[in-house]
Amino acid sequence: MLNLAATYRDLGKLDVAAKIEERVVQISKDVLDEGHSTIIRAEASLALTYKQQGRIAEAVALHMKIGNTCQQMLGPSHPATLANRWR
Repeated sequence: MLNLAATYRDLGKLDVAAKIEERVVQISKDVLDEGHSTIIRAEASLALTYKQQGRIAEAVALHMKIGNTCQQMLGPSHPATLANRWR
């Protein structure tokens, strides 16, 4: 589903992409443990869409959340932690 959302994002259909990504995040959280890589990937994809929609505050907050989760799971200097914390 994230690939479908990415396709819509590439086509400029950001509202459709965001709805798909929000659904993927919610479903993933319902069935997976917090910090699971699938949730992190879905949230990162959603943050990118939020950024492209001009929803900067939401994008930054989501990246910070992802960065905090990565830091707890992987450590402060892991590339995933740094990539998501400072976007």
